[in-house]
Amino acid sequence: DLPAADVEVYKGEFSRGRVNNGTTAKQLQNELDKIVGGKGLTEGKVRVFDSVQAFYAADPNAQYDYPDIPADAKAFVDPATGQAVMFAENIGKGEGLGVLLHEIGVHLGFRNLFNKAQYNALIKTVKSWAARNDNSIESRVAKAAIGRVEAAATSDEQYDDELLAYAVEEAVKAGVSPEAMKGGSALRGWLNMVLNTLDRKSTRLNSSHIT
Repeated sequence: DLPAADVEVYKGEFSRGRVNNGTTAKQLQNELDKIVGGKGLTEGKVRVFDSVQAFYAADPNAQYDYPDIPADAKAFVDPATGQAVMFAENIGKGEGLGVLLHEIGVHLGFRNLFNKAQYNALIKTVKSWAARNDNSIESRVAKAAIGRVEAAATSDEQYDDELLAYAVEEAVKAGVSPEAMKGGSALRGWLNMVLNTLDRKSTRLNSSHIT
């Protein structure tokens, strides 16, 4: 059967990209829960599937509500539900939290998560790290984040939000997380501030969407 004419269809963006060695849904869920110290950040907020095909197979209405999901999609956040949907086969080991935080941060809008002073300080910090040439982990993460923003031809309006999102993702990829206390303390403190705020604000958002 075809969907009704008034069915709302998701037309948002997807994080995309293939990896040589993806994970399974179980592995990705366990990784996320372990990093954040339990299901606090993910329960009721994140749906993890092995693949796009598995997502469609699990929900007969998904092909109508979310048509044309690319096979290399990593994740997306549906503003209608406030839930993130992740596809494990396109997410490498250790990359799950970065992808998730990127999606949540961009969906909610970092400008809405922090007050103006906090937001400006986070942006200024990343840009100052990128200006350094000391090969520190902060500098490498910031340069990688700026490189990805510019490669994506991000609009001026979205530049700073995307910069924060990519900086979070690159920090996690570099091994900086609440669980694995690797890397520079400055970067770790920066990431923890973002993570703690995302946890609080996404909980409030989802409590209004999810029963």
